Amino acid sequence: MDKVYWGEALNYVVYTENRSPTKALGGKTPFEALNGRKPNIDHLRPFGCTAFAFIDKAKRAKLDPRAIKCVFVGYASQHKSYRLIDCDSGQLIQCRSVTFTEDSVPANDKK
Repeated sequence: MDKVYWGEALNYVVYTENRSPTKALGGKTPFEALNGRKPNIDHLRPFGCTAFAFIDKAKRAKLDPRAIKCVFVGYASQHKSYRLIDCDSGQLIQCRSVTFTEDSVPANDKK
């Protein structure tokens, strides 16, 4: 991964650690200690897995692809969306409608 994205990796670690139980808090998560409720972890995905970001109908032609292949790098802080790196352009994007292939890592696909 390019050094430019190391900040994304760090943000991902902090986000997931805050939703993981710790002995220091008696088995509670930092999120739970702060907010008084257990965090929802259904949206958690493995860092660096392959993701396909849906392209809205208004932004594509009839025969254009419906999704962009990306790499998952984290969670948006201000919105309920995922942060992704577009595999073709290398651009960082945010998207809510994403399909994940959790057992696939794009860096391993290049053989």
